[in-house]
Amino acid sequence: MSVHDNRRATVNKRVTEFGGIRSIARISDSGSSDMKNFRILQDGSLEKRCGFETVILGTKPIRGYWEGSFSGVDYIFYVAGNTLYRRSQNDASPVPLTALTASDNRVSFFLFHNSLYLLDGYTIMAFQPDSGIFSVAQGYVPLYGKDWDPKTLGEINEPRNLLNTRLRVHYLNSSASKVFQLPFTAQRVDSVRVNGTNVTSYTFQAGTSSVTISDNYATGGEVVIAFEMDSLFSMRSTVLQANSAAIYRDGYHETLLTYGGSSGYRVWRSSEVSEEMLAGARVIYSSCDSLYVRDGTSFTLGSSEHPLTAAIQHLDRMLVFNDSGVWVLRHPHASDDSMEIVLYQDGIGCVARDGAVLCRGIPYIISGSGIAKLGLFSASSDITTLTVVSSDIADRLPVSVLKHCVLHWYDRDNRLWLRDTTDAEGTVLLCEPDGKRWVRYTGIAANALIDYGGGPGFTTANGRIARFDETLVADDGESFEAEYLSQYLDFSQPEFCKRAGYVSICADSGGASIGLTVESERRSCLLRFDGKETTPPEFFGVRFGIGRFRFLRYRLAVGGNARVRIYSLSATVTI
Repeated sequence: MSVHDNRRATVNKRVTEFGGIRSIARISDSGSSDMKNFRILQDGSLEKRCGFETVILGTKPIRGYWEGSFSGVDYIFYVAGNTLYRRSQNDASPVPLTALTASDNRVSFFLFHNSLYLLDGYTIMAFQPDSGIFSVAQGYVPLYGKDWDPKTLGEINEPRNLLNTRLRVHYLNSSASKVFQLPFTAQRVDSVRVNGTNVTSYTFQAGTSSVTISDNYATGGEVVIAFEMDSLFSMRSTVLQANSAAIYRDGYHETLLTYGGSSGYRVWRSSEVSEEMLAGARVIYSSCDSLYVRDGTSFTLGSSEHPLTAAIQHLDRMLVFNDSGVWVLRHPHASDDSMEIVLYQDGIGCVARDGAVLCRGIPYIISGSGIAKLGLFSASSDITTLTVVSSDIADRLPVSVLKHCVLHWYDRDNRLWLRDTTDAEGTVLLCEPDGKRWVRYTGIAANALIDYGGGPGFTTANGRIARFDETLVADDGESFEAEYLSQYLDFSQPEFCKRAGYVSICADSGGASIGLTVESERRSCLLRFDGKETTPPEFFGVRFGIGRFRFLRYRLAVGGNARVRIYSLSATVTI
């Protein structure tokens, strides 16, 4: 800034680092009152965002999405309406696999012990790489009894699995008994093995609890009976009311936590199955998998009036949220007596479903106060701080909006993406992890934000799956407008009236026309600069007149199919 004379001073303001949206302030040299479809690059310049393209087009709401590789084949799985689809590198178009029970609620995909599962609040299914399809996951069949006496039975070796009604019992038949008592009433016997050999010479009546083998096999040795309990013992539908999943991993253990849906404030926790025990179960049940939810391993957090909303792993612990609290679960893989549960309140909670993400190891949540960073920096420290990073746009994020938001972290562009799924304009808000430089994209009618091919993507409620592509300048072939509205400038002398002077822009226009509206508290002036497709940046400058004013702001507008980058914006006025 240069001042030559107090009566006729010339003042210049040049912006080379554009600021993000700051609704809480109205006067700033570089901040924005609003913007759409511009992003701020690391050097502070403005650039029109890239476009997106639809890669899968459907008609039903996308309820869940996953992509990854199995056995060298790249897959996409998604649920649209009540149908599960597969799209692989070998599929010319999406392949419908199966119909699900319902067509509402979100669907969770998760990896557990190198297997891919689907959970929708009604059932759980597992991907079969050999066939390329999903089938209903039955879970692990526990060895309920080991070394039992055929008549007096014994202690429980592995508790029942709440995901099925199947059990195995191992007997030591030292008394050469023909009759073997079962621990429960059974509806079917699946297998009888004597000294490692399958036998079919036995009798059993449904609705009873004993099996009789023939005299030929009533010898000393080992007997294993696998059976299915009466259906009245089934707890599967209760466990599968949950439709969200979180996995704890520490290099040695994998523990599955399911919650949400009709489960409300209850968490279901898996138990470990050794390779030896799983192999033993698969001798009888070849499709048996490692899902094992033991009787007595579920627990509740909070109250029924506050359903659980999110769960993520942070270092050696799980963080589980409802809308007003967060619980720290230490050693979630341990026995019931060893797992520690600590409640932290102090107004910390997540108000949106699955509204918690890890951003380079730091937890961020959709709290009732806005997007917040949790002060959890080491395995030994507790929650110490809750830092709201969305203060600059607080007016855009009341609790009524936050409850409908989805939050996603894209490592590639080092930004948090926030989408209000009820917003008709298709608004997505983006910021850097520290909450600085919020920007706004429009025309993105996402119901979920996803990773597609390692980059940003989204799904929609009308059946589309789309991805952003840095080579694209349009959205599905349609041009979109980018706009930047600065905050008011007072040229460091708000008490004095000014006269308009000279304004200039340095930009890569890509041949597009750049509209610049200069606005005071009294009037405005529209200026238009016609760009050229040149390699070096272009310089545009022009004098303007809008009479006397105290405050001035800019409105930049760019349309067409061009990638436009604004390096600087400068204005010179006379006081």
